[in-house]
Amino acid sequence: MFFLFAFVFFNVEACFECFKSHADSCSSQPKKSQPEKTLKKAKTASVDLNIQSCFESRYQEYIDSFYKQMNYASNLLAKVPPAKNNVIIIDIDNTAIDIKNSTILPVKAFYDYWIRRGFSFVFLTARPQSTEISVENLLKSHGYKGFIGVICMPDKLYKRCQFNENAFKIMGKWKAQQRKILATNGFEICATLDDLVECLEGGFTGLRIKISNQIF
Repeated sequence: MFFLFAFVFFNVEACFECFKSHADSCSSQPKKSQPEKTLKKAKTASVDLNIQSCFESRYQEYIDSFYKQMNYASNLLAKVPPAKNNVIIIDIDNTAIDIKNSTILPVKAFYDYWIRRGFSFVFLTARPQSTEISVENLLKSHGYKGFIGVICMPDKLYKRCQFNENAFKIMGKWKAQQRKILATNGFEICATLDDLVECLEGGFTGLRIKISNQIF
């Protein structure tokens, strides 16, 4: 049996601070002396446009960095010997799909690559079990096709997590249990992608890939 122990942590806090500082520097450019009656709106529009241009430039840098990090994860995963029972566990919210219901493209590219390589995917989500069918349809609408299953949290446990300060720990414990069930049923878990550290604990993860949700 092949075991790959590694932890890939995508920390974009520094990148986020770079957004802020760069935007601040753009907005605080020295202004040329002009008559008091200069159109205020025109100046404001110019500054806003400048900040937006800076933000878009830095955002693209972040996306490029994200793709590189996912490629790095793929290089580590490439060490796993091919097998029919290889499976990758992937979270949904803030991992495959963001809070604006948009596809997180670097993760989608990772997914498509390993689907083509013959790996199976199981989505493991803290969404309630009563929404399982709609969750499957949602994933397919975002282009996530070919997965072998979606595991949703039992409704009672989901309700218990609501407004609970220990919600992340509860989710993490439940996800670890589900991964253990998959492993004991013959699946070789090669990697786990999640945006919560708590959901990457408890073993049976393979390569642990932490997706930061500070921007998405």
